[in-house]
Amino acid sequence: MMVLRVKQPHLHRPIKVSLICPIVFLVCCIFLTVVPMFAEPFETRMVLLVMLAGLPVYLVFFYKSKRFSVPKDSLTVKMTKFLQRTLEVVTLDEKFS
Repeated sequence: MMVLRVKQPHLHRPIKVSLICPIVFLVCCIFLTVVPMFAEPFETRMVLLVMLAGLPVYLVFFYKSKRFSVPKDSLTVKMTKFLQRTLEVVTLDEKFS
């Protein structure tokens, strides 16, 4: 959000947020990431190892494929369209194709 404000200030932004909000959020995220590294270094290393163990799976099954496509008649697409209509997520201008 902060990078887009600087690099592309002319873009239309339907929701305007004060710059303080993303800065506070970023500081909180950094705090929640760094403090456990010092408080419990062994547990943090174990969590990082578990996360890195998933990296080969990602590289083999998802990174190599150029595009993941879902068939148009799949349950996922039908459920997505149903929820968009029910929860009024999509504006009236957009089409449900």
